Amino acid sequence: EENRADKVPILICRALQDPRHPWPEWLHVIASSRPHAEVRTLFKRVQVSYEVIDATSERNKQDLETFVNERLARISESTLSKTDDTDSFSTVDKSLILSNSDTVRRTLVEKANGNFQYAKLVLDDVEGGKTSTLEDLERLPDSLEDLYDTRFSKDFSDGEEFEDKIKPLLEVILAAQEPLTLRQISAVLGFATASKAEVRREVETPIARLKSYLQVRAEGEHISVFHQSFSDWLLKEDRVDDPMVIYKCDIEEGHQRLVMACGTSPDMQAYCLAHGMKHAAELALMTGRVEFLEAAGKYLTSWSWILDKVQQLGPLSVIQDVDTYLAACRRLNAFELPTEAAKLVRSAVRLSLPALARDVDQLAPQLAGRLIRFANAKRAGRGNSAFAAIFDLREAALQHELDNERCIWHMVSPTLAQAGAACDLVLQGHTGSVLAIAWSKDGRLLASGGMDGTIRIWDPVEGKNVDVFALSDSKPVRAVSWSPCNSRLASGSGDCKIQIWDLSLAGRIATLEGHRLPVLSIDWSLDGRHLASGSLDGTVRVWHAADFQCFMVLKHHAAPVL
Repeated sequence: EENRADKVPILICRALQDPRHPWPEWLHVIASSRPHAEVRTLFKRVQVSYEVIDATSERNKQDLETFVNERLARISESTLSKTDDTDSFSTVDKSLILSNSDTVRRTLVEKANGNFQYAKLVLDDVEGGKTSTLEDLERLPDSLEDLYDTRFSKDFSDGEEFEDKIKPLLEVILAAQEPLTLRQISAVLGFATASKAEVRREVETPIARLKSYLQVRAEGEHISVFHQSFSDWLLKEDRVDDPMVIYKCDIEEGHQRLVMACGTSPDMQAYCLAHGMKHAAELALMTGRVEFLEAAGKYLTSWSWILDKVQQLGPLSVIQDVDTYLAACRRLNAFELPTEAAKLVRSAVRLSLPALARDVDQLAPQLAGRLIRFANAKRAGRGNSAFAAIFDLREAALQHELDNERCIWHMVSPTLAQAGAACDLVLQGHTGSVLAIAWSKDGRLLASGGMDGTIRIWDPVEGKNVDVFALSDSKPVRAVSWSPCNSRLASGSGDCKIQIWDLSLAGRIATLEGHRLPVLSIDWSLDGRHLASGSLDGTVRVWHAADFQCFMVLKHHAAPVL
């Protein structure tokens, strides 16, 4: 699960790896992440400056002291400005502890032991008057988990209230794939048609009581968990399995509520379109019940669902949902579920990516054209249930075109590349023959060289051309090769030269000359320190990657070096 594509560390990796948008020298980005292996490996590979912060380090301690001092100063300033009698007791309580601010700071920094979330929660209690004396502060537990337990036992001392109102609310927020709105949470919990008073009592008030743990933005339009440690504490396996533990959540219940809401609540329509398949798959994997997958899988061959996904979220969202469905089927060994039709839909949408990038209204004719072979087989009485589902999908797509008076013509023979065939995607852009291709070392990008004198960089996931490098003399590009760090590309061409391209700078950084005839092959050494080139002149030249000077010429070939 740590390698999920939507995990924050993976997103950080992608942002830093993206060679299309170089960072200006004056811009410094400070990003924090847990020390996931993929993040640290990436930092080393692309030479990004990073520091592993030890919670007990002197620097972290200084940062924590600064945070505590600034927060205490704000609380003190707020306390002094309050003169309202209704707040007099709270003001007095806060004054007692704030009068010893140096002692408070030292004690809190020591107890927090480098943990900012611990300090933040305690300061919330100081501001709210729940921690009002030094004795209160000194009695607090030393670990963050124990602090969560202590605070919850005070804030939600009624175990039944927690079980009935707080726990379901938290389970939904924890399971959600994005921040939810107040209306969405109300709908998932069954209060979509409730009175304002009931919604306030059952949803708004519990959220307000959880304000230290939740991030609430735009007046209830974005509600999510504030800190990962809070989620970890509520979902920690040994706590969840312990019948004596009161304050815990079952993420399965959250997924189930969200899945149920997808079929019943209009307020959840957009959310479920984006994340419904993910919740169904998670629920099926947690419970082992394939019926959740079976119900979700029917959407994958529904024309209206595919149309909504493509129009609102893009064609890649359809592919991602199919992948989620198929992965869950494999993990559950659910071979009885109809996966063939889903695979055909995925293939048809993927083959259609270039056309849909130009015009999303091409969805219907593209699907109809790429599924015609299977629809014809069904019409002829051949095939299985998958063919029947594809036939219905294709008919619905054609009817959509007729209803919208877009086109009365459609293909009756499979002239487009058909879904389910060996070809996965067609990348179009070169104006002449393609002479060379090479994958980046991490498999994220593809480079191609052509007779038109251009090198094109492709994103094979999205099916897009993300960069084009052109030779000034338009000589054919006969060889391309990625450096081990994926940041540079070498190309060999008919002008006997080797060009070095830097993707972060979006341009050429060096031209290597020495061959007497066209360059036919190029390759980097595994450590990226050297580059070798082969030519029609029968020689192999080896170059330093540091200064791109040739330091070795091998002349033993009696024919072109391919």
